[in-house]
Amino acid sequence: MWLDQDEVQYLVGGENARVKLKDISDEDIMPGFVLGPRGAVACPAVKKFEAQLIIVELLDHKSIFSAGYTAVLHVHAAAEECSVLALTSSIDKKTGKRSKKAPMFVKSGGVVTCVIEVEQSICVETFEACPQLGRFTLRDEGKTIGIGKILDLSPGQE
Repeated sequence: MWLDQDEVQYLVGGENARVKLKDISDEDIMPGFVLGPRGAVACPAVKKFEAQLIIVELLDHKSIFSAGYTAVLHVHAAAEECSVLALTSSIDKKTGKRSKKAPMFVKSGGVVTCVIEVEQSICVETFEACPQLGRFTLRDEGKTIGIGKILDLSPGQE
């Protein structure tokens, strides 16, 4: 393990370090991969999840957020193209209650639950299980449009 140019015996959470792994080349590792102890339960890799999302500010020429919206999802070190498959409910900011009917769209300042799909599998966890792997931002044309937390890793499956 290396911190800057110095080899170290241990690291503290939050430090950016380099780790050399046996029989693994640099080309086999991509930003967003999650490293854990041998034999431990692996972090789930998913392509679709349900999330609660606060729409911060939409772009002027894309002023509504609806199913089909595409953006770049940033979660821990990963950045992946994503699309919104469905809006499942809106959430009243004052009471925190979910609507029974799925909204057609939401505007800036709204809070919504939705199903998001990414092109490549990403290692994430629900916000409840691991907040660090369950928070994300949505960006469009270099601007943050939404901040969210992952609620469910298998939406629509029982």
